[in-house]
Amino acid sequence: MNKQTMNEQTGGLKLKNIEKHGFSPVYDMVDKDSSTVSLLTANSLKGFMFNLNVDEPNSEYLTLNGTRFTSVVTRFILKFVVLTGVPDFYLGDYSGVRKSSESPNTFFEEAKLQQSIWKQSITGGRPAICPPVANLSMFDTINSARTLWFFFRKTNTRPDANEAFDFIFNSSNKIGRGIGILVMPTITQSTTLGKFYELPAESHFYGKLITDAEKSEAVSNVFAQIARLFIEIGVIHFDLHTGNAMIYLTPESEIKSSLIDFGRASNILSGESDDFLSKEQKEEHVKVEMKKFYDEFFSLTKLRDNSNETKSEYIRRVLDFVASADFTINNPRYYHNDGKRYQMRWYARFVKSIPLMARTFDILQTMILVNIDSMGIQPGTLKSYERDGYLVNFDSDQGLNAFVVPYPGPALTGARGGRKHKMNKFKRARSKRHKNKKNKNTRKNR
Repeated sequence: MNKQTMNEQTGGLKLKNIEKHGFSPVYDMVDKDSSTVSLLTANSLKGFMFNLNVDEPNSEYLTLNGTRFTSVVTRFILKFVVLTGVPDFYLGDYSGVRKSSESPNTFFEEAKLQQSIWKQSITGGRPAICPPVANLSMFDTINSARTLWFFFRKTNTRPDANEAFDFIFNSSNKIGRGIGILVMPTITQSTTLGKFYELPAESHFYGKLITDAEKSEAVSNVFAQIARLFIEIGVIHFDLHTGNAMIYLTPESEIKSSLIDFGRASNILSGESDDFLSKEQKEEHVKVEMKKFYDEFFSLTKLRDNSNETKSEYIRRVLDFVASADFTINNPRYYHNDGKRYQMRWYARFVKSIPLMARTFDILQTMILVNIDSMGIQPGTLKSYERDGYLVNFDSDQGLNAFVVPYPGPALTGARGGRKHKMNKFKRARSKRHKNKKNKNTRKNR
């Protein structure tokens, strides 16, 4: 089989063995000795993102190579969230981020929205805005503890990942709570926009020399995805910090981007109110502006003498609209109405760069226009794979209940399998880790 390459990320993920149900295919990949789990980012308002790397023979998923699922996926992102009866329950601060929970329903809707965005964005052979969903699993309190202990042991040499799992465990280890895990593919040569932009001058990113020009190209690509998500798909992402934008290299060493983490996003076209916008706000304002921007974009593409100033000014207005919505929602809710902070605050440092914003327009144009030379996989084919169980199916009769699953590992029976015992094991591991850290600091001070 062919190994996964970067330009094949427009493809979804097909499960190799449909006999593996629930979380089993993911568990089997993580359980291999050669597999690694590491913390990707903890900056999201809801949840934590982890990297999972597996060897090719141990992978349980295939992605598209052209119009067929033949390429093996070896890198994944796992999003962990704490589930409570109602969403947005305050869990505590983690590394300066005010963390809140999801409910089973909101987490299900998040995954369903991400899969819908992916399917819409790849029509006509175009690049994906976000990764597809490989697996969605939700666990009750007991099964959450077992699952988290499994991951805690897997990351025992990575303090940052251990601390994140520790926080998730303490937040979910109460009756009526649990965890949810959303699994998606990532790209072999990739990192977050935040980490990419912090690369030292004249450094190399998987062999490519990185200068200010490459960093500007990365930002332009992310801006184009944000704009496209709004004006074409009809979704505003309300958690657009630099850890939720992935930068990667194509086989031709071109810089591309992908958006992740749709736990705080509003579907403008849903016709329903959500946690961010009311039905009236969507219909009477946001949807109207979206259509105006969309129509204006195509009018501008028809002009022969489009100047950089014209293109830049258009992109600035689109992104200003998204950033303003972000500020209006997130500043009072998560930053105590300080009038300054919001998730997309980093955008302001680039808004006055005419070349960067004009380049964003050009990239957006290549993303939205249909690629007549590569029409991609047909929607009907995707539907059949969903019905047969090879792709995640969010439209089954079972709905959300189909994704509430047990821990698939070895059974833990008796008192040693109970919640109290799990908590004690976490506490002992945490105490040992903190003691080692204290001893290390003491040796340094001598």
